[in-house]
Amino acid sequence: MEKDFVVKLFGKAQNLHNEDNFIESNEILLSLLAQCKNAKQKESPLILIAGNYYKLKSYKFAIYYSKKALNINRNNELPSLMIYLSYVHLKEYNSAFEEIFRFLKSHKAGMYKDTLEELLTDVKSGSINDEDIIKTIQYYAKENGVKIDG
Repeated sequence: MEKDFVVKLFGKAQNLHNEDNFIESNEILLSLLAQCKNAKQKESPLILIAGNYYKLKSYKFAIYYSKKALNINRNNELPSLMIYLSYVHLKEYNSAFEEIFRFLKSHKAGMYKDTLEELLTDVKSGSINDEDIIKTIQYYAKENGVKIDG
């Protein structure tokens, strides 16, 4: 497939996403995905597909496509964050914690810094009371320069 055509199609899908036309965006992206020749070319479409499903509140699909993107690039924080947030929306908190801790075990937090701050607030309010999880949150907060109160 010609590179300019791919760029145009992806751009059209991004524009549709930005206009909240998530289903139409995914229709374009799924056809584009089928035509990609290698895994690296599939990473961005997979992330945008996952984002569209996340916006549609189809969290299991968001997780599925985010995991496919992570299989291509384990260093990409965005699909990891979408997995974490999707699990939170599904109220599958253990899976959410597994994902954030898996990522932070081998990567520094970027977008996850805000999440760590929110989790510390939840710890302080008593919403999170599992001692092992609290210690792990505090550990990753400290490792990533997130201020820990108390």
